[in-house]
Amino acid sequence: YGQQDVMCRRLVTDGEAFAVMLNDSSGNLAVRLLDAEQVAPDLARELGNAWRVTAGVEFDPTGRRIAYHVSRDRPGL
Repeated sequence: YGQQDVMCRRLVTDGEAFAVMLNDSSGNLAVRLLDAEQVAPDLARELGNAWRVTAGVEFDPTGRRIAYHVSRDRPGL
């Protein structure tokens, strides 16, 4: 419940919240929370054939979100 609480607070204060679901070394599901600033807000480029990256989010030609470009490090640390 602690992670859910943090996610809800980030949604209210930042307007967005991110989590990555991973399998840890023993095969168990692990959830890692990310700071919104780790998704590169200044990353924008055209990838060709109508694929694009806007504010760190990659979109396909139909406008669907395909990937998030995330920094490994938290900003300011």
